[in-house]
Amino acid sequence: MGSSSSKVQLTPEQVTDQYIKSAFIVMFSRTWCLVGRPHCPSDRPPLLTVPPAWQYCKRLKKLLRQLNVDVAIIEVNKHENGSAIMNVLPSISGCQTTPQLFVGGQFVGGSDDVHRLHAEGKFLPLIEERRSSWNK
Repeated sequence: MGSSSSKVQLTPEQVTDQYIKSAFIVMFSRTWCLVGRPHCPSDRPPLLTVPPAWQYCKRLKKLLRQLNVDVAIIEVNKHENGSAIMNVLPSISGCQTTPQLFVGGQFVGGSDDVHRLHAEGKFLPLIEERRSSWNK
């Protein structure tokens, strides 16, 4: 008689929360986006790809690389639960678009927000401030 193991199904909220808490810096991103949609479902291919729509994700990734910031990236359009994650994120961040960057478990913003913080000299200090309270 073997033991049976049942796999616990996590809710989309729990999955999203686990990602946000799993790494100090987490970015929810996309590799493409559809025109005129507040978010792109991950369970079907794009009908029309528009570089400016996903360029925000690419632009933020580039900045994080330039700053040598270690980040866990979740590509929601390639994730098996991507649609569910995108449905949950607005209740956490208040934002329906990608990218969405979380530092120390707290929402920082999208590409424009992070670029603005960096231009004002506030992004790296924000990281260091939140790092001091991470996992305490």
